[in-house]
Parts: sequence; structure tokens; C-alpha cells
Amino acid sequence: MKKLKVKKVELRHDSDDWIYIQLDEKASKALEIWKRLAPLHKEFGLYIVVHWTRRDLPKNKLADELVEIMQLSGTGPYWKEPTSAVEIIREAREE
Repeated sequence: MKKLKVKKVELRHDSDDWIYIQLDEKASKALEIWKRLAPLHKEFGLYIVVHWTRRDLPKNKLADELVEIMQLSGTGPYWKEPTSAVEIIREAREE
């Protein structure tokens, strides 16, 4: 069993309680871990955010993985700043 490289774990509070986990791992490995943790939101109402340090997936695969995590956890996307879905799609197409 390979040991995870955990950089930081924090319990944060704002309008909800959530756990922030920062891994020194590739996105693919971090997303695999996040998928295992995602059902905890449905069971306990606890939000979990996983951050990775190295990107190894194309944007379309990354998006698919994040959608799967949202489905497993029963949550939706969250942005702190107002954003335009049209602008996000336009930027993704340009890359």
C-alpha cells in the first residue's frame, strides 16, 4: 500500500463545516481519494475539499471526475466569486 503525501488537513468553518485536504499528489490520485471520501457528505453533512499539487489529467477528464464526485456526495459546484458559465466554456474551448 502506497503512503499518501499529505501536506495539510484543516477543519474549516464558514456557513458550513468542511474538511480541507491538501495532497502532494497528482490529480488522478487525489481524485481517487476524494471519491472514497465523497459519500461522507451524504452521511454526515460534512463538506470535503481535496487539493492536489500536480495536474496529470486533461481538462475534460478532470471535469468528468469532478462531476462524479459531486454525484457521489450529493453536492454541486461552488465558486466564491460570481462567474459566467458561458465564459468558462468559452475559455475551455480556447485552450
